[in-house]
Order: sequence, then C-alpha cells, then structure tokens
Amino acid sequence: ISKACIKAIFSDAVAGKEGVEHDQDPVVTLEKFGHMLKWFGPMIDNENQVLFINTICNALSNKWFHGDISQVDAEDLLRDQEPGTYLVRFSRMPGCYTASIAYPGKILHQRISHQFGKGYKFGNTTYSSLDKLMIGLSQKFVLKKPCPGSRFNRIFSESLQSDYVQHDTFNFSDDEEDYDNQNLSNNNNNNNEDDDQTVPNDDMICN
Repeated sequence: ISKACIKAIFSDAVAGKEGVEHDQDPVVTLEKFGHMLKWFGPMIDNENQVLFINTICNALSNKWFHGDISQVDAEDLLRDQEPGTYLVRFSRMPGCYTASIAYPGKILHQRISHQFGKGYKFGNTTYSSLDKLMIGLSQKFVLKKPCPGSRFNRIFSESLQSDYVQHDTFNFSDDEEDYDNQNLSNNNNNNNEDDDQTVPNDDMICN
C-alpha cells in the first residue's frame, strides 16, 4: 500500500486526472517534492521515526481526501450531493488544504493551514492530524458524508480484496488439513478400538 500511495500522490497521472495507475514510474521534480513536504512533512519526528510515508498513506486512506483537484472539479463533484457532503483537496498554495462542503444552493471552501512540524490549523485551533481537524470541522459545519469519487479509494479497496483472498485461502487450507487429520485419527481409532492401552502415534496428536 505504501508504494501505491507514494506513486499515486506523486504521479503526473494524478495531477492530470488520468487515474491512479500509470505504466511508468512518476517523475518527481525537486519542486514537486518540496510541495509534498509542505503538505505532508516533516520527514521524521523528534525521535527519528519516519512520518512522511505514514502521513501520506493516512491521508489517502480517507474517503474524503481527493488530493490534487481544482475548485471547479470539486464543485462539479459536490453540486448534486446532499448538504453536508464534503471533500478535502490540495489548495493552490502548497502546504495548505481546502475543505469543500456542499450547502443548500452553494458550496463552501474553507482553507486549512499545515504548520510544518506543528499540525493543522483552522481558525485559531491547531490539530495534531488532518483526521482530527476534520472531526472538529464536522461539528462546526455539520459534515455528514465524504464526497464519492476519490481516485485514491481504489488503492485500499484492492488491498482489502487481496487480503480477503489470502485469508480465505489460508482458512481453506487449515480446514482441509484439519479434515485430513480427523480422518486419520478416526481410522486409527477404528483399527485400535479393542485396545485401550494403545499409545497414539505422532500423526494422531493434534497440536
């Protein structure tokens, strides 16, 4: 997931609205990397723990995060949605975000400032994460549901499907093994039903 998130957020395909997937790895310019640091930095915390990648993945995992879309695109997505539908996108000013919210007859755009290494600020209140800031905004603006259509949702839906398949296959193998062990145990019990003193062999012992 981390690799997919990094590729998606840096990809020119995302900025060009050609979808998350791209046949070639994105070309990251110093300018673009600098912008991403302003949005998702710092790279590490005071204990030298890597934050940058986790911050990106956490943002992209939210259904309300739409990343690099314009105000016009945001309004197009929200226009036919019920009041209280919202999304978060990059502001035109690197390091800032914009919360776009559908209201009856209008769409509000509220700027969120990212204070590098300090948190996310709206009004006079600073939050430690973008998630917590959105919880605060949900009370102030009565946010009801994330706006559908984020191109990043596919990353996590495909990951969940992959995990489900692996988990299902693993359980199937376990059930099959238990079934075989049970049959083996039953066969041995039948062969020794008149011998109460028989010590079971290793194949009969289920750990």
